[in-house]
Amino acid sequence: MSIQVCWINDSRQGVLYVAESAWEWEDFHRAIRDSLTLMNEAGGVVHHVIDVTAYTALPSGNALHNFKRAWDLCMSHCNCGDFLILNPNTFGRTLADLFLKVYAGGQLAGRVHFVADRAAALALVEKFSAEAGAR
Repeated sequence: MSIQVCWINDSRQGVLYVAESAWEWEDFHRAIRDSLTLMNEAGGVVHHVIDVTAYTALPSGNALHNFKRAWDLCMSHCNCGDFLILNPNTFGRTLADLFLKVYAGGQLAGRVHFVADRAAALALVEKFSAEAGAR
């Protein structure tokens, strides 16, 4: 599989997506379905950590449409938390910013975070989970 999906920690606070090699949109949508299965197993909010540092190229096709389809599936899940994107290159950050402006509107205010690496992502996931538990 070219996009791996697994828990980022034993507490099941975050789903880690890792693009390891060239991938197609069907691989991407399979990864989303796998993450929904994991979210169904979770006892609370699940954050999404997206690591494309090893392989950043997008497959051909309408990226914004495919991201929107995945976004709608994730956001409709009752356990959906924040999204953390690892160290995107300039193109990846521009694409993410464009997507957020065009499709996400106010839904994403403060819910998408760009982080330097997995350690920073895990620290944020744990922080967000602790804050949610304190409420």
